[in-house]
Amino acid sequence: MIRIKSEFAFLLLLSFAWSPQVIGLFLKVFIGKVLGNPELGQLVMVIIIVILVLLSIKYFVSNLKFRDYFIFFVMLMTYIYYMYNSIVQYYLVEKVNYIIFQCLSMVLIGTSLKSEHIEWLHKVSIAAISALVIYIFTFGKETYSEQAMAHSYAMLTYTCLIYYYYIVKNNKIDLIFLIIGYSLILFMGSRGPFILLNLFLISGIILFSQKNYRNKFIRLVFIFIVSLIIYLLFDQILELSLNLSNDLGLSSRVLEKMTDRTVFQDDGRNDIYESMITALKSRLWTGYGLAGDRYLIDSYSHNIFIELIISFGIIIGPILILILLITIVKSFYKQRLNPKGIILLVLLFSGGFFKLIWSGSYLTEPYFFLMIGLMLNMLKRKRNFQNRILLPTGSKTILNT
Repeated sequence: MIRIKSEFAFLLLLSFAWSPQVIGLFLKVFIGKVLGNPELGQLVMVIIIVILVLLSIKYFVSNLKFRDYFIFFVMLMTYIYYMYNSIVQYYLVEKVNYIIFQCLSMVLIGTSLKSEHIEWLHKVSIAAISALVIYIFTFGKETYSEQAMAHSYAMLTYTCLIYYYYIVKNNKIDLIFLIIGYSLILFMGSRGPFILLNLFLISGIILFSQKNYRNKFIRLVFIFIVSLIIYLLFDQILELSLNLSNDLGLSSRVLEKMTDRTVFQDDGRNDIYESMITALKSRLWTGYGLAGDRYLIDSYSHNIFIELIISFGIIIGPILILILLITIVKSFYKQRLNPKGIILLVLLFSGGFFKLIWSGSYLTEPYFFLMIGLMLNMLKRKRNFQNRILLPTGSKTILNT
């Protein structure tokens, strides 16, 4: 009974790890309004998470290995070292709670994931989209519009997982939430999530429909017809969508850039990259330390490769990049026969790594560290992600253990 309670507590903790920016935000605001004090909402959320961590200890102990603790310890000590020996000490001190408890700790959660947890994450994704819709229409769309673009990558993760379940189970509820998620990303997201989602929708039919050619053909025809309608009525649909977005009090860069025909134009990132490369010449071998890009431009590099090299120099930086890329490739290869493992990797790869190539910073991206933990988990366990595989109705099971 204790083990079951501990695992259930871990699942609740995993829910916050999977959806900190939506479910966490929703509950924080809701509790704050009920108690009449927004700060109390934040305090109660912290207390809830601490309780869940304590209740999950038995589960963590039974799933984590020495290597997991060691890697987490190395990351933690690296951060603490730079917190006291960095040219941007003020920034690392200011972000210490967020980075340690909401980012680095994700490594331990990721290394404790099991294949069957994808079912739970599917439910959490539906709950997250529902919570976001309720939040926008009850707690104030103006408050959320300032955070919408940053949260769109999280919405990408939820929507893609729901789409996967729609493909393999053909559930109408998943279709409804897929449409809602797609609309939210369009109305509130940046270009990256919108482009990635459309690529995932098309590739998902090919990758996850398995040998059910009839359904695959029908879905491809449906996408073709919808795409044709959008193409023919593009300007009218765009104007309607932009007006709807404005009526909701939201600002969509996707729609605005489509209107201006600048959706694929650079937003000054090339200037940032050039500044980083120029500054690197002054500290070619050692770099500027953790978060060194904040010292140079008072912001992040918008590219994980440049950020790592700026932080650690041209020797350690490329080595870390190479280790990261090798780990990603090995993880995908090891899960090549396991759709559940692959879909988890794809989701976290999209939201926690691919986005970092042109936006965000790995240092403050929870999904990046959750992805690291998941890959460590996959590489250390032979059978943890190789249960009965979830495939479309009518397909044969590839692997059954």
